[in-house]
Amino acid sequence: MSRLNGKIVFVTGASRGIGRAIAVRCAEEGAHLAVHYRTSQVHAEAVLREVEAKGCRARLYAGDVRDEARVRHIVDKAEEELGPIDVWVNNAGVEFEEPLERITEAQWDETFAVNVKGLFFCSRAIAERMKFSAMMWFMALWSLIVYAPIAHWVWGGGFLGTWGVLDFAGGTVVHINAGVAGLVCALVIGKRKGFGTENLAPYN
Repeated sequence: MSRLNGKIVFVTGASRGIGRAIAVRCAEEGAHLAVHYRTSQVHAEAVLREVEAKGCRARLYAGDVRDEARVRHIVDKAEEELGPIDVWVNNAGVEFEEPLERITEAQWDETFAVNVKGLFFCSRAIAERMKFSAMMWFMALWSLIVYAPIAHWVWGGGFLGTWGVLDFAGGTVVHINAGVAGLVCALVIGKRKGFGTENLAPYN
């Protein structure tokens, strides 16, 4: 039996691309999905139908990850409709496929707001529902063992950089890296314990 069987998985930016692929794959493993999107409702609805066709429950949640209040609202709504979230995938992100000299300040600001600030807001919203010490250990180990080597390979003169890999906004170093690591984190930690019986008040 799959470890995701019956689990509640929330995927941000799940309407297209990697997010859609993650959502569909999780459904194939028996998970129920919270499908998040910002503006692509038509694509999100298509993902919803794909998930339901595999016999899993799914709900759509629209929101901008740059808005922390909205993020917290959709997390609460998802847990109300689907149940406690077992797996969270930070996938939402933007990138501009243009040469560095053509990227505008507004584009850079949007990239930072969605890819960094949005990730922070999402992580903070779900961290209160996880064991805090486990998350801190994971973040420290991931930064040293996973992020630092790949950052060097791409940006520090490593072999990926010499092969011509271009990564202006962190698509390889941050997005793919963090998305996969986040899924692994959720699988390792497993379903939170003590919900409904213990005081799980926020640590902050």
